[in-house]
Amino acid sequence: MVLGSSFSGMQAPAVRAGTVILFLCCAANLFAQTSSTLTGTVTDPSGGVLVGVRVTASHTKTGATRISETGPEGRYVLPAMPVGEYKIRAEHTGFKPMVQRGIKLVVGETTVIDFELEVGALGQVVTVQASPSLVNLQSAELSYLVGEKAIEQLPLNGRNYTDLALLQPGVVAFQQRDGGSVVAHGLGVS
Repeated sequence: MVLGSSFSGMQAPAVRAGTVILFLCCAANLFAQTSSTLTGTVTDPSGGVLVGVRVTASHTKTGATRISETGPEGRYVLPAMPVGEYKIRAEHTGFKPMVQRGIKLVVGETTVIDFELEVGALGQVVTVQASPSLVNLQSAELSYLVGEKAIEQLPLNGRNYTDLALLQPGVVAFQQRDGGSVVAHGLGVS
């Protein structure tokens, strides 16, 4: 009897620790699914990489800012960025600061914004109004994001969100093999 209560008392901290670890893993997974990554390279006019460039990303609606510095390869990375529209500024001593406005970060995407800083005084600022490339050059994955406007305006039969998968290029619908109805068993996709 004493051994049994002593044994169960020893398991309680392990169970609590396991629960905490499971919770943290789930929380990290949820956070990763609602954020984006911003990365890029900063160079000078000759194409040489610049080390120690301060890159500041400011969310246009909330005003929240994140700051990074370029490393030895001239690359900066801002992971786990909240989605939305940003203004990004790159500045370094001896170069004109450069600002890019209207950069939109979307869920789960890596957005690449490269800068080429011109030699000049810090008082001069080069502003670029541009949007990043729609082609993902960071990974070989295929993905498609159905925007809020499309979800609201598309004529979805029964408002079934799984029908949105059919908007992705290359996705084909097929009936289930058991001959059941589409309503009862859903629609298979390939």
